[in-house]
Amino acid sequence: MFAPARRAWQLLRHAPKRTGQRLTRWARYTWTGTSWLIRRFFPYVCGWVDYHKVVALAVEERDARREKRLREQWRRAAKRRIGTTLLCLLATWIGLRIAATHLGWIAYALPTLLALIALGVAGRIIVGRIEKTPEEKAKSDGDPFPIADAHTRGEAIECAKRALDAVGVVLRSGADARRQPWGWEISVVLARGKPADVIDKVGELETLLDLPAGGLLIAPDRSRRARVVLRAAVRDPFAALPSLPESRPGAAVSITDTHAIGWRMDGTPARVCLLGVHAVVIGVPGSGKSVTLRTLADLISRCADALVWDLDPAGMGLDALGEAIARREREHTGIERALADAVAYAAARPRLLGPLGMGDAWRPSPALPALVVVVDEYTHLTDRAKNLAIRLLRIGRKARITAVLAASEATSDALGATIAETVAIKILHPCRHNDVRLTLGPGMIADGWRPDRLYPASGDTPEDAGRCYLAATGHRDPIITKIYHLDRDTLTARRPPRPCGPKMLDSRTRDLARTLRAPAGTPAPGIDHQTVEDILTVFGDQPRLWTETILLGLAEIDARYRTWTPEDLAAHMPKGVTPTQIKIGGINRRGYYRYPIATAHHQGGETP
Repeated sequence: MFAPARRAWQLLRHAPKRTGQRLTRWARYTWTGTSWLIRRFFPYVCGWVDYHKVVALAVEERDARREKRLREQWRRAAKRRIGTTLLCLLATWIGLRIAATHLGWIAYALPTLLALIALGVAGRIIVGRIEKTPEEKAKSDGDPFPIADAHTRGEAIECAKRALDAVGVVLRSGADARRQPWGWEISVVLARGKPADVIDKVGELETLLDLPAGGLLIAPDRSRRARVVLRAAVRDPFAALPSLPESRPGAAVSITDTHAIGWRMDGTPARVCLLGVHAVVIGVPGSGKSVTLRTLADLISRCADALVWDLDPAGMGLDALGEAIARREREHTGIERALADAVAYAAARPRLLGPLGMGDAWRPSPALPALVVVVDEYTHLTDRAKNLAIRLLRIGRKARITAVLAASEATSDALGATIAETVAIKILHPCRHNDVRLTLGPGMIADGWRPDRLYPASGDTPEDAGRCYLAATGHRDPIITKIYHLDRDTLTARRPPRPCGPKMLDSRTRDLARTLRAPAGTPAPGIDHQTVEDILTVFGDQPRLWTETILLGLAEIDARYRTWTPEDLAAHMPKGVTPTQIKIGGINRRGYYRYPIATAHHQGGETP
């Protein structure tokens, strides 16, 4: 019965000692928390934590422009943080003075007590971390952690350093991090080795940083080989991709301008100039290759000094652009004929540079337009068509008659060699590892060009469709680019109505090409090939037209047709095509059907 009383007496006897120990321990915690706050707060307010290392690195590298920019950012950040701190202190003091008029000393005592408790809790946590065993502390400090957990630039740099250290990459002092809408862009400096050693470990680094597949891009800095840039995409970098800018009414768009075709991962627009440059688009089915061709053709068709041809032996090509396409071919015979015409035009134009006073290269204008031949599914072309396309790549640049070739894979035949020699714009969607080597060169994979790590669309899942690596003038870094997406509904809804470019090349080029055309593989000598093409251009998508309508359309295309009579038109029709009664709008007149003309023309029919 005396046990409870004895226990109570022992508690009362030792209570002062235990209370003193607890108060001492809590005072220690409070002091630790206060000192931690002072050490962290004032360097942060002054910007020392975020900027002193990167500024020192810029001074070491003697990069005056970068040093000036970073010091200016440091100055602005310090002013902003100091001002915010002073405003908070002033607001707190005013609030306490107002509260003291109503509550008296409690208004000061209660906030002070709460602050001491908060500092004590923080100090207890800090002491608990400090008092870990050496093994636990080493493991905790060296383990990589998800980069999504990094909230400051210092934490992002530390996360990258730990991950690189885990894969055996040794770094020098000095690193820089920049927050992006999609994640972090971190620059590190290698102590030894080469950037390819880091790029080879990209898959393992994605695991250590807890990133999605394909979420880490690694590229060497072209200005300094030892520096490597890591772009860690925690979220989709193209989630808020702006749409293709609208053309202003009456705005003059030229093929000589630089056009935006999409957005790069770093937030800058992907701009290319299509004047006198060939392009190749490589991507497996579902990679967005056809959408890229549509975007390029849409931009070219809006130029007042350029026209587009659409050649596709295995699909619908650029049908969504409608009348903006100057010539459209789907059959192998028509594709061969179109490529032969383009090669003939490219061979003829250099002979006109002197008489026209153009200098070393053709100068496009509305009267003397450039020509861009878009060829989809290059691998499905006939051997003759492939040879003509390769020849166009080699001779078309000065004549401003260029080609945009698209294929599901790069082949190691003549195309592979020609791409490396003549193609200035290379767009690689999700493709094979070997396609990167054939298109960009064997050393580009080690520099971070990895479109083979992108995934094409699968079923209803878009994956990385529309994303690509763009190699062109001004785009020499391996940064993922998202091409503007243009579907049929978008093209229909766009305003103002598309200003279509010219429908035909100039008559000087066509006439000279007709005289220079090689006899091998051309239509029978009796047919006036260019005239029939002009007639089909007048028809457009119309299945039938009256004779006078055709003559009026021809007169708009070329002045030499202005004196033509119905008899002249009938004399230049392919063999077997004669005028007949055509009923349009309830009125019967003499005219022609388009189908017999196109069929006889593509079969090489002769004029009578």
